[in-house]
Amino acid sequence: NIQNNTVAWTVERDVPTAIYFVRAYILDASGIQVVYGQSTNKAKTANLFKIQSISGRHVSLDIASAVFSAF
Repeated sequence: NIQNNTVAWTVERDVPTAIYFVRAYILDASGIQVVYGQSTNKAKTANLFKIQSISGRHVSLDIASAVFSAF
């Protein structure tokens, strides 16, 4: 029986600009790591994503955030 489990992570404003990938570790009921997977290849050259940091408050971003939060 395969379950569709998801994890959501909000990127905070103070996260530095960089290129990232996702790695997930799976633990068994005893807390022992049994497997892991990642969103990139072994050389860490594929399926990467860039986070652009934001410094300070921007009125246009705050307004857009409020508008999208309403939906």
